[in-house]
Amino acid sequence: MDHRSSARRIAAAFVASAGLAAGLIVVGVPATAAAPSDHIANDTVWSDTAGNQIKAQGGNVLRVGDTYYWVGIGMDPQGSAPTSPPKSINLYSSTDLENWTFVRALVTQWDDDLNDDGVKDVPDSQSGIVGGDPESDLAVGRWLGRPQLVQHPDGRFILTAEVNGNRKNSANKGLGNAVAFFEASNGIDGDFEYQGRQYVDVTTADPDGVTRGDGTLFVDGADAYMVYVADTAESRNAEGVRVAPLSDDWLTIEPNVDDDSAASHEAPSITKIGSTYYMFASGKYWWDATDTYYRTSTDVTDWQSSTWKKLPTNPLPVDSSHPVKSFGTQFAQIFPVVGDDGTTSYLYNGDRYSQFYGPGKDPAPPGVGRNAWYPVTFDAGTPTLHGATDVWVDADAGTLSWNPVANGRFDQGAAFDIGGDIPQWKVGGTAGAAKVQDLGAPNNRQLKMQASTAFTSSLAQQVSVANGDYRLQFDVKSSAGFNAAYAFVKNHGGSEQHVSLNTAAAGWTTVTVDFTVSTKTVRYGFWADGPGGKWLAVDNVKISPR
Repeated sequence: MDHRSSARRIAAAFVASAGLAAGLIVVGVPATAAAPSDHIANDTVWSDTAGNQIKAQGGNVLRVGDTYYWVGIGMDPQGSAPTSPPKSINLYSSTDLENWTFVRALVTQWDDDLNDDGVKDVPDSQSGIVGGDPESDLAVGRWLGRPQLVQHPDGRFILTAEVNGNRKNSANKGLGNAVAFFEASNGIDGDFEYQGRQYVDVTTADPDGVTRGDGTLFVDGADAYMVYVADTAESRNAEGVRVAPLSDDWLTIEPNVDDDSAASHEAPSITKIGSTYYMFASGKYWWDATDTYYRTSTDVTDWQSSTWKKLPTNPLPVDSSHPVKSFGTQFAQIFPVVGDDGTTSYLYNGDRYSQFYGPGKDPAPPGVGRNAWYPVTFDAGTPTLHGATDVWVDADAGTLSWNPVANGRFDQGAAFDIGGDIPQWKVGGTAGAAKVQDLGAPNNRQLKMQASTAFTSSLAQQVSVANGDYRLQFDVKSSAGFNAAYAFVKNHGGSEQHVSLNTAAAGWTTVTVDFTVSTKTVRYGFWADGPGGKWLAVDNVKISPR
């Protein structure tokens, strides 16, 4: 996440128990747009402590002692080669969930075509895959995904992943993915020996039964379960979510003990809070962003009486035609952040696959960054996903603080959206006058209000917060010459506040507005009314307690 600064900017964060206050301040000091600080900076490209881009898709976070380990797939676009570049299962470590160090690639696909001409030129005997069968299971070009890293009570580390099933039914149709098992021979950063692949629900009595689609592992004390979506020979992810226990050594999948016949979700994962099990899952949109859904149970093996509900979000959807879609991500995991005294917070681990699947391929959520992590709160047992642009983690205390503005860097969605569709913001006025402008460098987008003829343009967002004193802060540039141009704060229990943005500024200037909330909600945004050619640019929108 490229956090080299030692300072935590907690004062710039939104604290879940804090609130908002009256008055406004305009500060004409230089500011740097889209400059991540020492925190989880969503909608940016995350880097590890060596400055290399973090590549960890579709995996999970596991805590061992005081260290968090994050495992995920390293994947890159295919480009012009006949096959995709080799994928790997990468391992990262962190003690604060903000700064991540690359440990090693635990598994790397076997490349037997070094010159990418489609012809095998390296013998399998040189694969270097411990216990592996590179030709059928771990060869370049085959699928490798959804890694899960867990620790058995006896101390062993076990890794699973999806691999190509390489099996067909009597009608010569592929049976989908299999589950590869790996076991560490000498610790979490040592060699993981391949234990072979297995199928779920494919038996001698039913050789054409379902195989595994998206899936995760859930550990409940000494027990572990495979939570997965089933594939049939006819269609991927055609069956519902199933739960299957693992054997005592966690290396064999037992028959499933629960089967959801709804067949409307994928990428399932379970989180336990107290005596309640929460199953979360995405909708079925392939690589694209999707809203997240959940259901609850008091028995991990029985979900039959539980119904799926859409995971509430803060902010709420702009309107029915603009779904939140988990703030431009696809669900992977919700994991606990446990403090030294037992205080526990929860983070949503979400993937954004657009950096792997380019234009013209399967739809994927557009925007900056491969990953996004958002706070999840549980109010009277109901989870809420907060689309925080910035998240500060105090791992020792087990607490999170955050900036509640969603897409505050305007990096979700695509640049220059036609028609003014800017994710998480309500757009009004002249069609197309409000757009996201890409300035050509990583993490460098801005909101631009401008049109060739006379126009009006508005952008607004509303979030729920606790009552109290707050500050709205953002960076602005302006041509001036508007009939009116201002930022506003309203619906917070006090008088609507405006601060003029109709002063010429070629460079970024930071503007702040102070106010108080007594209604547990606040609406904020920007308005421009001007002749053709005039422009207003905004970036880095934040709300913080004061």
